[in-house]
Amino acid sequence: MPEKSQQYLHNFHNYLENRVNLLTHTFHPKIPIEKVRRSVPNDVKLRVLQNQRFNDYLDKISTDKDDRKKKVFAALQILSEMAFDRNMIVIRTLGSIIEKLMGQLYSAVHINQNSIKNLKESMGNQQIIYLPCHRSYVDFMLMSFICFINNIEIPSIAAGMDFYNMKVLGELMRKTGAFYMRRTFGDEFYWNIFKEYMHEIITYNDFGLEFFVEGTRSRTCKALWPKLGLLSMSLEPYFMGEVHDLKVVPVSISYEKVLEEQLFVYELLGIPKPKESTKGFFKAITSLKSKSYGNMFFDFGEPISLNSFYGSDVKKFNHSSEPAHIQKMSADEIQLTTDLAQHVLKQQQNKIVIMAYNLIALIYCERIHTNSIESLTFMELEREVLKLAAFFEELGAIVGFDDKDPAKNIRETMALHDNVLEVTGNSSNIQLKRANTDSNRTSNGNLKGHWLCKEVMDIVVPVFSLQLYCNPTIYWLSQPALFVLSTIGQNVVLIDDLKKDVLWLRQVFIYEFVLYPRFEDEEFDKVLKKLLDMKILIQSSESSVILNEKSPYINLLLSAISPFFSCFYNTSEIILSKFIGMKFVDKDIFIAVQSTLEQELLKGNGTIHPYSLCLESMNTSILSLCNSQCLFKEKQNCVNQYSIDEANMSALVNRLRCFNSRWNFNYKYFGNIILSKI
Repeated sequence: MPEKSQQYLHNFHNYLENRVNLLTHTFHPKIPIEKVRRSVPNDVKLRVLQNQRFNDYLDKISTDKDDRKKKVFAALQILSEMAFDRNMIVIRTLGSIIEKLMGQLYSAVHINQNSIKNLKESMGNQQIIYLPCHRSYVDFMLMSFICFINNIEIPSIAAGMDFYNMKVLGELMRKTGAFYMRRTFGDEFYWNIFKEYMHEIITYNDFGLEFFVEGTRSRTCKALWPKLGLLSMSLEPYFMGEVHDLKVVPVSISYEKVLEEQLFVYELLGIPKPKESTKGFFKAITSLKSKSYGNMFFDFGEPISLNSFYGSDVKKFNHSSEPAHIQKMSADEIQLTTDLAQHVLKQQQNKIVIMAYNLIALIYCERIHTNSIESLTFMELEREVLKLAAFFEELGAIVGFDDKDPAKNIRETMALHDNVLEVTGNSSNIQLKRANTDSNRTSNGNLKGHWLCKEVMDIVVPVFSLQLYCNPTIYWLSQPALFVLSTIGQNVVLIDDLKKDVLWLRQVFIYEFVLYPRFEDEEFDKVLKKLLDMKILIQSSESSVILNEKSPYINLLLSAISPFFSCFYNTSEIILSKFIGMKFVDKDIFIAVQSTLEQELLKGNGTIHPYSLCLESMNTSILSLCNSQCLFKEKQNCVNQYSIDEANMSALVNRLRCFNSRWNFNYKYFGNIILSKI
């Protein structure tokens, strides 16, 4: 293991080696904010009904006293559906079940003890908002479990109605602190009640609050552009001066193998997940118990005091002239909320542990793109993994790879992922393992896109699975890769011209790689310095650089972003070729792109990466095209409709075509596998 990572990971202890008896565990929790009297869940509901802003709203929408009483009763029903509860017997029982499942599913659950110590030392004076990354259903249960075993008060957890609708299980989760929210806030009455409930959790409740700033699980296993709804509601009392300070705690959770891997792959291809149910949940758990999912790492980030983070940028006195309940957040405060969300995402990503299989997946994809996959043996893979581990540590990542016995580590992690890659032959070559997809699962009922044929599905399923394990590294590789793409095939490049190209590419991939515009100048300078230090770029003069073509990392960096470039480029070209002068919706794009690219893959077209079929990347491409004014979006009957700005779209496609011509990757390996089975 690289030295810096080894020092950092020394703070992690494997919980499974020293378990707690959860049924008898003495729970004396550290409280986020200590008050004279501890709050109870029902108090929060009562305070919503007593809230001045909510009562003013009731007065405004009620026609008379009887109508007002009906609306109060309706509010009570909504609060009963929504509100969290707390039952220690349920918490202990579910905790024991979760612990048993973890022991069956994982070989190790590594928890950073230093981060827990730091968190507890910071508690007592401010309400805390926990913001974990979201890669699995396990995340929110794991968070509560780790708080419980470490005597930290279990926070109130924002959960979707999917869980509420699961018989028995939904109510059990409520008793562990889950409160439920509907996905859409089109109902103004419901929205006002939920907003006040969030307000009381922040200003009155002392349990702490937990939600996912990304808004949903990342099916791609990389960061998503943050959603601001819950965060804005949480920060509003701070901006209004109702609370002196708040603490925000980023939480990073890393999985060697994701429980929902196959579910995610099918969803990314447009095949909806099965509807959540208690029966389905226990059926899934039963099927999972026969497999191993390797290591998991859990890490609390450094608590962020909003007073320290914002400094003089927050002008609370601006709200002092009127009561807080009649005021709204300003545009500047919304911008500050966005700044915080983006900062939290960066802190989460900085603490994600890069594991051996992430490195293996990257190496395999690089070899495909450079047409040298046939020569990749197990011994060579071992050497490449060691080099790549050192490379990531130099970039600043935490690398969880045991270099004392690398061969054993690699064999163990490949055994976990034997549905994707396999070692074959006397020379131990590494090969992609073709899937045998279930035609019933891929039937065209409720598909979000095109019904892909079995020949294509059997190859794209393992390709997508492999990409899921490349994606956690994209945070470290995407920006250096944009620099390489901007300089490859060029002679001396002026730094000013380099910056123009890099910033344009950042705008193109703003949502795919979560590249926040307000960070662009700082990040450009930081990445440029890093690439010069690592001799990937060479400074030819004070104002110019040149790409070091002898660097062993050029192909790695380009291959890391090539699936996303391929998807964006092909999506843009197909939209331009098929939809000029038309109104169209998301599904029209998905079907057009997937059906067109399927035919190209069946012909063995080596310019198409199979990941171009990914609906999630098509979605981020559409968002970016709207952001670049290549597409115009309008809502009709709650459905997004698009039209093309032909001039802007043509200019963008032409510029992408220029970048595409700079690298010589081909994906014939995938096409050849497909053709061999037709």
